[in-house]
Amino acid sequence: MESSKRSLTRTVGLVGVVGVSIAGMAPTLAMNLNPQQLASHVGSAVPLVFALATVAILLIAWCFARLSREYPTAGSVYRFVGETLGVRTGVISGWSMLGAYFCFAGLVLSGFAIFMASLLDATGVWTGANADVIAICGTVLVLVLSLAPVHRVTVVLLLVEVVSVLAMLVLAVFVFVQVDLGSMGLGAVDLFIPTDGIPFSEVALALSFGLLSFAGFEQAATLGEDAIDPRRQIPIALIGTTLFAGLAFVIISAAEVVGIYDTKGGMTAFANAPGLLQTLGDRYVSDGAGDVFAAFAVASALAGALGLTVASTRLIFAFARDLTPTRAIAKTSAQGEMPRIGIVFCALIGLVEYAFVRVVCGGTPDDSFFWWSTAGALLILVPYMLLSIGAGTMFARLKGIGRLEIIIPVLAVAVIAYTLKVNVFPLGEGAYRVIPFLVIAWIAAAIVATIVWPSLLQRVHYGLLGNETDS
Repeated sequence: MESSKRSLTRTVGLVGVVGVSIAGMAPTLAMNLNPQQLASHVGSAVPLVFALATVAILLIAWCFARLSREYPTAGSVYRFVGETLGVRTGVISGWSMLGAYFCFAGLVLSGFAIFMASLLDATGVWTGANADVIAICGTVLVLVLSLAPVHRVTVVLLLVEVVSVLAMLVLAVFVFVQVDLGSMGLGAVDLFIPTDGIPFSEVALALSFGLLSFAGFEQAATLGEDAIDPRRQIPIALIGTTLFAGLAFVIISAAEVVGIYDTKGGMTAFANAPGLLQTLGDRYVSDGAGDVFAAFAVASALAGALGLTVASTRLIFAFARDLTPTRAIAKTSAQGEMPRIGIVFCALIGLVEYAFVRVVCGGTPDDSFFWWSTAGALLILVPYMLLSIGAGTMFARLKGIGRLEIIIPVLAVAVIAYTLKVNVFPLGEGAYRVIPFLVIAWIAAAIVATIVWPSLLQRVHYGLLGNETDS
């Protein structure tokens, strides 16, 4: 093991890069719970929010794709923003993204525990299954799988998520074939036009939960030093998976609304459904089919946890080799693989967060899911915004860039800024009143560090210069 070794081994093909991007979104897990949050703001117009979120994420994905072609690196936004807006802003952006990934680790582990407990209880395997024990077992499973070579892990991620999404689309077809919209007083137009009295601010607030369903798509950008042809593969993965997921989310959410609305309980039944996909499976396919979709949600959560471990370890590695290049966490193995100390740390962080909510705060597994999802959503919007601004500055400098492409980051920044605003003001109740301040404290820590530790910026600066040879 040599301290001068700076890059990872390029063993991941396009399939693997796409796998990390899709797994980062954990689409089956998202479609089980997130649409209910949207419905609380926009009623039956949930598919509208997903359509708008797809457009917004495509703007951001375009910025990621363009910068990934210029600077393929394990550091993702850390380097993208550092190269375009300056070293200090790059550190703040990378730190915020790392915080978001840590929060999402608590989210996916909570989702794994919730749906696995429900599945074991429903099938009679373990009556009254203990979600806390399941969370511990899930962490051990993620740790074991994460230690496998990355090119194998990424292929498994793609296989799990593609099968899950295809199953959801087949379920949607079953629903549309059997439902008569006219008989229930709900038309197709109601899925894409909010009812009277719903202000645009509610649509924007719902949009944040829609964006959260896509959060993680950018994890493929951390494979800039693992991918065989990163300048081509990563942009394809970012744009392609966003388009695919957006279309799937609109179709599946429409099926969820009309299918559960058809139970005669309307949107109240939708809001109270214990699991949207499970409810649809049992009603429109056969008794017990819902358990299959609960299993898909469990697999999606597991894939999401693995994807987060892949992305988080590479972001930490990028920081460490600039700041502490002689330490073990900044070195690759003789085979050019990620330091195992980082893998272990990232695999355990979700359990620490889950335990904090359950033991320290006295919250439920559901609380852990939604609290960490809220914190992660706020944290990830900050690097999204800084990266979009950075892309805009790069477009302004480059020759041959058309006006239309320059507009893309401007629109992305506007969407993100408004989404941040409606999510923070007015403050929520309980934990949701505290979470924004915890997010601010996390970001402030990076700002303070760059001020009181001047050598940090110099190390990062020379680190960026040194990594030029790796890209």
